[in-house]
Amino acid sequence: HRTSPHVSPFDGTNLDHTFRYGALPREGVCTENLTPWLKLLPCRDKSGVAVLLQDRQRVLSALYQSLTVSLEVTPEGGLDLEQTLTLV
Repeated sequence: HRTSPHVSPFDGTNLDHTFRYGALPREGVCTENLTPWLKLLPCRDKSGVAVLLQDRQRVLSALYQSLTVSLEVTPEGGLDLEQTLTLV
């Protein structure tokens, strides 16, 4: 699946028609990009399933790692944030 970037000026009025996609295929998960990702979670790594992320060495030694952040504009004009961490 390939996507072509749709570039339009961001002026706050065209959110429903704007799509941004970025990928860093050679950028591994490390503490420099895991920490800001964790800060987006309401309780960081202090409760819930995120407690499994407290052992950073275990997270960083996984054979496959993927971090994603997705923002979507709601019909009411708000933003939905979805975060995904995949470790194998």
